[in-house]
Amino acid sequence: MDVNGTRFHLIKGADGWQRCSEEVQPPPPQPPAPGVFSKLHVESDSESLTLDPQLVLFVSTRGDVPLDLSVRRGAAVDRFGNWYWIANDRKRIFWRPSGSKKSQVFWAQPHGRVREPSDEFVPVGVGEPPGVELGGLAVTTNHYLVVGDAMAGGLFIFDLHAGGAPLLLLFPGSVEFKPSDMAAAPRGGVWILDAANKTYWGLDRNFCVLSEGAAMSEIEPEEQEVFHVVGGVATVRPARLFPRGFKLPPEVENPIAIETLPDGTVLILDSPAYTEPGVVPPKPSRVHRFRGAQQASASFELSGSVHAVEENSETEHERLELVGYDFAFVREGMEEEKGTLYVVEREGNQAIAFRLDFNSSPNLVEIETDFFPMHYFGSRALVAARGSVYYDVVSGDTSNDHAVRWTELQGIDEQRYETEGVLVSYNLDGKERNCQWHRLFLDACIPPDAKVEIYTRAHDDQTLLESVEWQQEPGPYLRGAGAEVPFYDPFPQYDDDQVPEGAGTWELLFQEARGRYLQVRLVLSGNGRATPKLHALRAYYPRFSYPKNYLPGAYLGDPGSASFLERMLANEEGFYAETEGKIADASVLFDARSAPPETLDWLASWVGIALDPLWADLQKRREDSVKGQLPPRRKPLDRRRLFIRYARKLYERRGTASGIRFALMLLLDPCLEVTLYRLKRAAVRPVQFAGFIEELTRYGLKPPTAVTSDVEFEDLLYDYVLSPQRPSKVRVVERYRTRGGRRFQEGDASVGDDSSTDTSNAPDAYAHQFSVLVPEELTPEEEAMVARVAELEKPAHTQFDVRRYWDFFRVGETRLGIDTVLGQEGQFVEMIIGQSYLAEGYLRPPHPFNVRERLVSDRDTLGDAPSL
Repeated sequence: MDVNGTRFHLIKGADGWQRCSEEVQPPPPQPPAPGVFSKLHVESDSESLTLDPQLVLFVSTRGDVPLDLSVRRGAAVDRFGNWYWIANDRKRIFWRPSGSKKSQVFWAQPHGRVREPSDEFVPVGVGEPPGVELGGLAVTTNHYLVVGDAMAGGLFIFDLHAGGAPLLLLFPGSVEFKPSDMAAAPRGGVWILDAANKTYWGLDRNFCVLSEGAAMSEIEPEEQEVFHVVGGVATVRPARLFPRGFKLPPEVENPIAIETLPDGTVLILDSPAYTEPGVVPPKPSRVHRFRGAQQASASFELSGSVHAVEENSETEHERLELVGYDFAFVREGMEEEKGTLYVVEREGNQAIAFRLDFNSSPNLVEIETDFFPMHYFGSRALVAARGSVYYDVVSGDTSNDHAVRWTELQGIDEQRYETEGVLVSYNLDGKERNCQWHRLFLDACIPPDAKVEIYTRAHDDQTLLESVEWQQEPGPYLRGAGAEVPFYDPFPQYDDDQVPEGAGTWELLFQEARGRYLQVRLVLSGNGRATPKLHALRAYYPRFSYPKNYLPGAYLGDPGSASFLERMLANEEGFYAETEGKIADASVLFDARSAPPETLDWLASWVGIALDPLWADLQKRREDSVKGQLPPRRKPLDRRRLFIRYARKLYERRGTASGIRFALMLLLDPCLEVTLYRLKRAAVRPVQFAGFIEELTRYGLKPPTAVTSDVEFEDLLYDYVLSPQRPSKVRVVERYRTRGGRRFQEGDASVGDDSSTDTSNAPDAYAHQFSVLVPEELTPEEEAMVARVAELEKPAHTQFDVRRYWDFFRVGETRLGIDTVLGQEGQFVEMIIGQSYLAEGYLRPPHPFNVRERLVSDRDTLGDAPSL
């Protein structure tokens, strides 16, 4: 409601748009149900209404010859960026070291004999039978390389920490085991698919076969001991059992690939077998989700009603039926059951993305229309790593393993859309007979090559509304002053200089809409390359008439003149209503969370803060570091808001080490907004954020609850950021005065008078001094800001210097007890050759002294179990 008492109906978000219906021509026998669109689409992220996007299909240049599934061999990348894959002959393992441009043999089949497979599941040393056939490869989170051997029925396990020859774990001879594909488990271990036997296996981090929920088979029968004490009872040795893996149900016809989800479930890609080369399988692939032997959720088919168009062609398809060759899953942010599934189609020319959400009911499976072409796909594997998807590129002979390169799957901005779609709103109630509908506002992006036409029909009898003819309203215009709602930004995700052309609030004054019930008909059209994007619709009612409220009745006597006067004065009404609305809602200007960006400097002056212009743009270059960790359509990060909100904390602790450090954290830490958001999510979803809550408890902080107030959230963030146990690159190192080898601070009563003539007790050069330690790679502007902030927050009688975090504890400059800082550092990571700088990482200690889950000689005493 505005200041004149005019209300509005709001259509916004997926729920609002899906209450409307689509008008199609020719009309179908049965009218389409609300929310079921064929030429319109509601985006899942922005929840905006657009024309239906079309999927671009790559036109094959090598004919309709499907890839051979036997060529898929498996590949993986370790934490250091080293790539591993099975060679074309399935007897060697190739690798491409990080930073190198040359592929080389990592391991080849040695010559020699080993014992034949037996019913023992134990490591038997190195080597393998001459008929080795490698299949399936994965690198576990504990840095083991696991490769399957279908011929011997076992696994090769390479310790990538220690190097050396692999261990061969042989499954019992009575157990059928032919690994074909693998996926690393999220918490250690590995999942293995046996396509030939339609079974999948799970191994934990210690490579013990998971048996919970799996059927068991007898590999050694119960046996009575032959030798026993005369007259005694013979000892009976119980039968030995071994798990038979997790048998896939009959509906899984041809499993070809396995993937793991962060919640411990697995996905199985079931693709129909090709009857002969060049023949399309009769049905599309399916994806099944399992948790042990039980199906975790309903399977879904890789198909759907989607408008697809062939690249550089006018050929269109009404339905996608995808036959997959391989797939990879990438999680969405911190979610465990949401993400994107990338599936390589049967010819290997492109990947199709499917957005999955197993939290929703029913499970959401949505085809993404982004175009992911694959150039010179070598058909070895599709690999998900570090939040991206990679595939092997081989130009020329695809069997040449020495020529393999691994590249990231890239999306191409080549979107296609339907050219026209019509949306009809549900019935809008004006609450009074003969209601004069006022204005229509659209928060939308309407590019130059697209347009939106608006029609209305109204009637006092709802049952007769559909019998009224549609009347076209004037075309909407883009408001220069933004939205009519005071202090409301319809596109918070854009800066002022980044708003796309045609984006904003579009307005029109209703001319024909008179009646209690109203329907709005929106005709969206484009040229196939552009589409209108409607975020929200607001229809105001009833009209607040300036002539009726402020002019004598004589001005309303002539209908034609009254209509003209009504429309003319509506302009003034809109202007004054907007101004009066801002006055009525002026309270939002006094809250740093809701105040418009242009008023933050003014608001800061209320608490005695003069903000440097650098604060406004502080987070722009750090957007990538928090991408995907905040909710969609958020406001651009503006650190001035947090600085103003924490003004009281800064004043309370001004002149203290904690006050200086927190002021510097406000300047330098890019994740404060993300941490505050996680705290609020943890308060309402404690199970999902159990690890974060455990961290808070470990730091001695009380976890938030659903009744925690905003002020308490801010206090908790302050305590969390400054916790002594939390790793940080922002430190304040205090220097002490020393006398006679003893360290003391000002006010120590045990220390004598400073006027003592004993030179051994004279104050040294470091009294009232401290050092500020900051991260590497600061911009010159940020370096200058660090000095200014520290100067403002420090006590007046002290001196300081600004040093890099890694400058301390250097040979020749170290002063133990003064410059030494001990503690963990979360951003100090293991070095990757060719990618890391010397001052930003560390070399891992020699194997295996830092490997906690293994017994190590010269480190562990006999009988001690490793800490897991």
